Amino acid sequence: MPQGTPRGVHRVSLRVLAGNARAIACYSKCGFVEEGRQPETACVNGVWQDDVIMGLLDREFDQRR
Repeated sequence: MPQGTPRGVHRVSLRVLAGNARAIACYSKCGFVEEGRQPETACVNGVWQDDVIMGLLDREFDQRR
């Protein structure tokens, strides 16, 4: 098992609505990077929003420590 990785996790990913700037900023500060977008995946109050896919690899996590 690689050193420094909790429970042998290699990759963590998440999806967040593109309009949620505060969450995206928080995830970025934690080391997550944008890996892609899926257009118009959620209709919020009658407006279609993209999903932002973000990820963090174990080696990137280790570099932040």
